[in-house]
Amino acid sequence: MQNITSLLIVPCLLGLYGIYLAIAAFVSDFVYFLTGSRSRKIKIKAMDSQEIRIKTSLMGILWVVISIFVSFVVTEGRLFHILARAMTDDHGRAAQMQDIRSRDFTNVGVTKTGTFFEILTIEPRQGVFESVTWDDDLQKPAPQFYTVDADLGSDIHAAVIARIITVIREHQNANINWRSARLGRVVVLSMRPEDDVELSHFLTSEFFGS
Repeated sequence: MQNITSLLIVPCLLGLYGIYLAIAAFVSDFVYFLTGSRSRKIKIKAMDSQEIRIKTSLMGILWVVISIFVSFVVTEGRLFHILARAMTDDHGRAAQMQDIRSRDFTNVGVTKTGTFFEILTIEPRQGVFESVTWDDDLQKPAPQFYTVDADLGSDIHAAVIARIITVIREHQNANINWRSARLGRVVVLSMRPEDDVELSHFLTSEFFGS
């Protein structure tokens, strides 16, 4: 599982440093500079002219731009997808969650928990999918992103489905109610290992139509 939060730690620190430089250049008489990634030394520079303030502020803006670029690279482009979700208003979020509830599985029994899966990208040897899990107390669940790699000659569809099954079993390892948009009804699926062949075939049809 690729935890996108951990991937963004360094870019966020770079961005915060850039914001600090951009603002401190005009509101402070002195600015602290980092000089060297290995030595980790801090240099204090006086803002004793308008030219120095402008150069320092522009340097801060450059660090912010670099942090955005690094964020895009380390998340393999998923950052914009996350930002789009974060900018969704409360009404849109409620409608989105209602749509999620209509397409995912819910645990059998009285526990009203569920998980929504969405495949974001599929390439010949790599796939990325998202899962969102919620319960009665979780109004705004955080998405989890998974990157699946397939060996040369392997079926990337089968690899993605196998990873999805593993994620489902983290929450339920008996039976689940799967709400199938393809069939237009709820299907009871067995999550037992002995039923893997049938389960994999069904989920492949659900996500890839084959």
